[in-house]
Amino acid sequence: MGAFTVEELAARLESEQPATGLATVYRAVRALADAGSLQKIGKRGSSELYVWCVAEGHHHHLVCTECGAVEHAPCPLGETASAPADVAGYTVLGHDMTLWGLCPACSQREKGD
Repeated sequence: MGAFTVEELAARLESEQPATGLATVYRAVRALADAGSLQKIGKRGSSELYVWCVAEGHHHHLVCTECGAVEHAPCPLGETASAPADVAGYTVLGHDMTLWGLCPACSQREKGD
C-alpha cells in the first residue's frame, strides 16, 4: 500500500472487517503514527496523507501523485542546511521534505510508451 488517508484505509478495511468503524481506524492510525510506524507526509484534499514508514534512520519520501507509490529517499541536506537557523539563533530539532512526482510506471503511462 502506498500513501493513504484514514478514509481510504477505512474503505479498504470495510470489505474485510465491515464492523470496524471510522473512529477505530483513526485511533489505530494515531497510535501507529505515535509509535513511528506511520508518518504524515502531507495532505490529499483535506485529509492527512500517511505512509508506512519502517526505514531506519533519518530519511525522506518520494510520492507518486498518480498511483500513491512511495519510496524512501536519503536526506540530501548537509550540515550547512541549518546555517540560516544558526545565524538567527534557532536550535533546529528536525525537518521534513516530501518529493512529489510520477513513479517510473506512471511516468511511462503518461508518455504513452
